[in-house]
Amino acid sequence: MKKKKRLLKLFLFIIIFPLWSTSYLFLSAFHKDESFYFGKRRLQILSQLSPKEGLLIFSGGFETKKEVEIYPFRQESNFFYLTGVHQKKSALLLYWHGQFPMEILFVTTPPSWLEKWIGSFLKPGYEGSKKTGILEVKSFSQLKSTLQNLKSSHPTLYTNAQEMNPSFYSYLEKSRWNLKNSSPLLLRQRLVKDSLELQKIQKAVDITTAAHFRAMKKLRPYLWEYQLQAEVEYVFLYNGAKRPAFTSIIGSGKNSCILHYNQNQKKMLPGELVVVDIGAEYDRYAADLTRTLPVSGRFTQRQKEIYQIVLDAQKAALQEVKPGSNIRRVHMAARKFIEKNGYGAYFPHGTSHWMGLDVHDPCPYHVPFKPGMVLTVEPGIYLSKEKFGIRIEDDVLVTKTGYKLLSRRLPKEIRQIEQIMKKGWKK
Repeated sequence: MKKKKRLLKLFLFIIIFPLWSTSYLFLSAFHKDESFYFGKRRLQILSQLSPKEGLLIFSGGFETKKEVEIYPFRQESNFFYLTGVHQKKSALLLYWHGQFPMEILFVTTPPSWLEKWIGSFLKPGYEGSKKTGILEVKSFSQLKSTLQNLKSSHPTLYTNAQEMNPSFYSYLEKSRWNLKNSSPLLLRQRLVKDSLELQKIQKAVDITTAAHFRAMKKLRPYLWEYQLQAEVEYVFLYNGAKRPAFTSIIGSGKNSCILHYNQNQKKMLPGELVVVDIGAEYDRYAADLTRTLPVSGRFTQRQKEIYQIVLDAQKAALQEVKPGSNIRRVHMAARKFIEKNGYGAYFPHGTSHWMGLDVHDPCPYHVPFKPGMVLTVEPGIYLSKEKFGIRIEDDVLVTKTGYKLLSRRLPKEIRQIEQIMKKGWKK
């Protein structure tokens, strides 16, 4: 019955709401621009709410004390997922008004002089609606009064206020709302990517792939780890990725055995291996790819032996990426292969994590795979006594019939890597 009601809401929104609304916003939403996708995501969330429930999602930036900050601002992922808005100190309210979906964006309007420092910003009213595709855009100062008018008909509120705006969360508690954590609601939906998200993830993967090619060609003995990091991140910026999705890991020699090593301060020596674990962030979406490279351009026989075990373990794990499987099965396939070869004690981490707006999308790991989910597959073996570790990581899309390797253009066979490095050395 509940499912039928949700389907009815979807039908009413798609058929009736564009006729009811005179706003430019929802007329434009039926063109395939980005506002269409954000509107569709909001509608999907609304379809999960009962007539007595609302959703209140806060942006980042409420902890900021100064008007002008010198560090880059990164929007809260769930807020961006639903709005595409990068502005600080904002909030999105979703609820049902009878059979009609309601959505209001509340924005804090900085003083006009601030535009000279940071550029234009989103303002309340028609222009704000036109830019975002959201029905109403109001001043943040109107949020409390809007909620007061809503409370008697919508006593339950899903929100992230406790994390993003604690002072407002205290206000909501004192106002005796029935408060629920919004994260489970949103993270379940974020697991399955829409076509716009997949385009952006693929772009991030392609940029990261290009950075790996540059690393292979530029790597030399006696180069510093931070110099290889500079080569990688140059490619990110040059290709439109504003930042790394995480701190680049360039770990050589004994540092290759430190899973999240990121000091990148060692000189790379002949005969060592270097783990290059990097990812570009493109329009808020992450990539995460790892290759392990021989500093001298060729693997030793011992390094080849371990590398091939890791590579074959990854291939075994990839066979478990298909609808109905899950991350645990992927991990166990890799672990069983590594254990069979006698190195189970040297594989200390999980094989996969979700990926999307965050490099580690914080979604539950037990859920069955569905088409549109994106994850990493990254087994590794770390031999600290021999001062080398090997990790191989690719980004994978679950499809209807199995999986698609988003990073398929990035070589990982021993012979391929050595050939690319040899060409780089000749130049």
